[in-house]
Parts: sequence; structure tokens; C-alpha cells
Amino acid sequence: MNTKSKVIGAAVGALSLCGLSTAAFAFPQTPPSERVGLDLATPLPEGVYFVDIASIGGYQLAGRNANGTSFSEGSAFNYNVPVVAWSTPWSFSGIHLTLLAALPEAEVGTYTSRYVPSSSSYSYGLYTPFLAAQFGYNFGNGFGLSYTAGVYLPMSGTAGFDPLFETTTFHQMLALAYHANGWNLTGNFLYNMASNTSGTGPVFGGGDGLCRAAFGAGYYGTCQGLLGDDFIYSLAVTKTLGKWEVGIVGYGFTDTSTTAINTIYGGKQSSFALGGLVGYNFGPVITQLIIGSDVATSNMTTKDTRGTLHVIIPLWNPETPKVVTAKY
Repeated sequence: MNTKSKVIGAAVGALSLCGLSTAAFAFPQTPPSERVGLDLATPLPEGVYFVDIASIGGYQLAGRNANGTSFSEGSAFNYNVPVVAWSTPWSFSGIHLTLLAALPEAEVGTYTSRYVPSSSSYSYGLYTPFLAAQFGYNFGNGFGLSYTAGVYLPMSGTAGFDPLFETTTFHQMLALAYHANGWNLTGNFLYNMASNTSGTGPVFGGGDGLCRAAFGAGYYGTCQGLLGDDFIYSLAVTKTLGKWEVGIVGYGFTDTSTTAINTIYGGKQSSFALGGLVGYNFGPVITQLIIGSDVATSNMTTKDTRGTLHVIIPLWNPETPKVVTAKY
């Protein structure tokens, strides 16, 4: 495979961040669009890499209540995730070890005029540190596979997101990749297991603004249990054309446990989105832009439209040993 794909894929590696449930839809703890188009299977060359992933998106919904009153509601979930990836010099029987750490920041806002009085909420800040180890194997002939094990660490007292994020979540990912003649086929399959999927208390510490915006002005129910267990997947077929990369992507998720949002909206939620990808290798900085939108959902009254930007910067690689030529 080419160097561009290797750096994009393994540098992001087990990149991880939390989504935040908002009115009428819920991101799983790893947003489905996060890793789409990335080769997370092929081991990265030894070195240290900095990765930044920025994403903006949300929904806007307008309609009428049962009494004929018009309403509007919207939600925005934007995030930025700085990641440091260390592709270590250690391999065991061909299995290469990469270590990753991330500390995301998020901006979340909701508004609805469906209820009287109208409800809105806003918060911004750091949340949910993540640590992981990735074990990758290159089979040759363009095939790669990796397994990632990681953990989302609980965090409180930041940006008012607690007690929602006072939960330890265990994370696993199986990644597959195939590269040939400039074609790149990637699939990433994730499973998150939250240690606490029930509880009491508002999403925002000291208030219940987001819960009321999501579930109605009179809602005072369980909101701490919004994070649950989820299966998340992303698939991509792209073509490398010189320094450019273009292709189509698909991604989605399905709940595997029941949370407060599932109870409100009639059952476990799921979504599937389609979109496009374009990337460019500036050398050494590498970028990818993905734009996608939900095309199928279950137990969700709105659809998410989202743009995600990957920026990868190699920070350090060992020098290539110099060849000593004997002179006679």
C-alpha cells in the first residue's frame, strides 16, 4: 500500500471520543463517521504522529404539534479531537504495537420551541480522555488486520457534561483493509461497553436544560443513563490518484443496550449514512474531508448531516541508517 494510506490509517489508529445524546437522536460513544475512510488495519512505520479530527453537524426540524401549533427544534454537536499516536519499535511474531491517547473537546447546543416555555442549552469544553493499544498485522499482498483495546476514562467537573461522562467505557475494534492498484477498501467494526448505563441526574451538572430540551419542559427523569452499549461500523472504497484520494463511504451504528433515550423514543436506535470522501497529500501534512448524511434511521425522528476533517502530521520518525561503503 502507499505511504499516504499507511500514515492516515495507523496514525489515527484507535482514535476515540464521546458523542453526546441530544434531542431526538443519540450518537454512540464513538461517532460513526469518526473513522470512516481510515486504514486502521495496516501497521504504521515507527514514529510519533499528531492527528486532529474536527467535525461539525446536527439537525434542524420544523413541524406542528398535535394541537396544530408550529414548532422548530435543532441540535448541534461539534467536536475537535487531538490525538498522539506512537508507533513503537516493538513487534511480536509480526504483530506490531501502537499506543494512542486522545483528549477531545466538544460543543453542544440544543433548542426547541415545541414546549412552553421554549428550552435551550449550550456547553463547551474538554471531556472523556481515551487510552488504547493497537495490535496490527500486515499479511502482505495488500491485506492488513488489527485489533484495538481501549478505555474511555470517566471525567467530571468539565463543561457541565457530568454526570453523563462519569462512566468508564471499554472499547474494542476490529479493522480490515485491502489495497491494490491505487484502490483502498477499508472496514472498521467497533463495540463499546459502558460500565453504567443507568442512573439519575441531569446531563448538565446543576441543571436539567438539555434533558428538558430533549424530552419536554416538564421532564425530570433519568438522564445520566444516556450512554449505552453500541456496535459502530464504517466502510469505504476509495481510489488514490497521485496526491488525491476520492471515494464513497458508509457508516452507522445500532444500540445493543437500552438507555433513557431508547425509552423515550420507543426502542433501540440505529442509523446508516452515506457520503463522499476527498483527500490530499500536501507532504508531509495529509488531509481527508468526509461529508455524509443519514439515509436510514430507526426510532429517531431526525437525521444527522455531518462534515469531518482529518489532518495528520508526522512529528518524528527514526533516521534511516546510513550505508557505510568501504573504500580500498
